[in-house]
Amino acid sequence: MEQVGLPVFRGRYLNGDGTFSISLRNGTLHVVPVALTSVKGRPVPEVYLDKIRRHNLADAMNSDARAQAALDRLAEIQVKDNQLILVPKNTQPPPE
Repeated sequence: MEQVGLPVFRGRYLNGDGTFSISLRNGTLHVVPVALTSVKGRPVPEVYLDKIRRHNLADAMNSDARAQAALDRLAEIQVKDNQLILVPKNTQPPPE
């Protein structure tokens, strides 16, 4: 949480539940919270949630070479019926 830049988050982690927007654009994974609830069941105040939403929570993964190699193999990421669906790029040439 410290990466968000608010002094109140310095040296802290958020334990709880969340709903996230996930997308893959040009090989870059984007993860942004839609809603966050603390482990005690209280929603994260909107003033803090607005700050958190300004950051891509997948930045560390995007800067990891091994993770980037895996992301480069994907055409799309979807969440459908509570399932994460990874769609690979078509790596085979089209039939002649």
